[in-house]
Amino acid sequence: MRQQQLTEGIGSVLTASVRMEDEMIAGLPSFQRCFERCSHKLCAGLWRYFVCDHFPGKQVENGAEVISIVVNSVYSVKEEATMANKFLLPIFKKLYGCDFSYGNFDQRLEMQKAIYLLQDMGVPVGDYGFRWYQHGPYSQSLQDDMYYESGRQCESICLSKEHADSIEKLRQLIDSKEKNNYTTSQWVECLASLHYLRENLLSFSATKKDIVSALEKRKPHLSNHNTNLSALQLVEELFA
Repeated sequence: MRQQQLTEGIGSVLTASVRMEDEMIAGLPSFQRCFERCSHKLCAGLWRYFVCDHFPGKQVENGAEVISIVVNSVYSVKEEATMANKFLLPIFKKLYGCDFSYGNFDQRLEMQKAIYLLQDMGVPVGDYGFRWYQHGPYSQSLQDDMYYESGRQCESICLSKEHADSIEKLRQLIDSKEKNNYTTSQWVECLASLHYLRENLLSFSATKKDIVSALEKRKPHLSNHNTNLSALQLVEELFA
């Protein structure tokens, strides 16, 4: 989403600069005015981000150089994102048996939790930073990657036997009958949240009772105590 918005903003800026025949890009002041006068809501911020903030010590001589900096930066980020995302769609299909759709909230949640667990299992699915959010561990950069990948062709991927086995273990855990009355999205939310609580939010000495109690306090919708205890046992075995 971010890169798409930035690219659209740049397009608006360049269009505006061409139309301003009395302010053709001859130097930074006129180029800055093109940013500030353009109607696109991100344009004023683009100037500050790319020139004032992103390159604070760089001496930029003319507008053409600014254009080069902006465009190269955006397309470099987009290329890196594309390279980093190629595992998401095929892994989702391996785990859940269907194609991923960004428009489906449950599938976005299921992708978040699966990638979090796989990443902690050592499977090279990205280098995402996760934090605690309403539905447990969440990564905004992963959310952005899901947006870019949704709708693309699901390509085959080559994994080592060790990593393929890890994905299969998680798939079996997702399909476990131990989830009882939990939906698939609730079950993976439960698994990932228990692991995150144990590894990141609670003390090292926290007991199983403490961990499950913390889950149920934060997530009243995951209220099946016996299922939560089973989930904790299974996720501990997953990382044993």
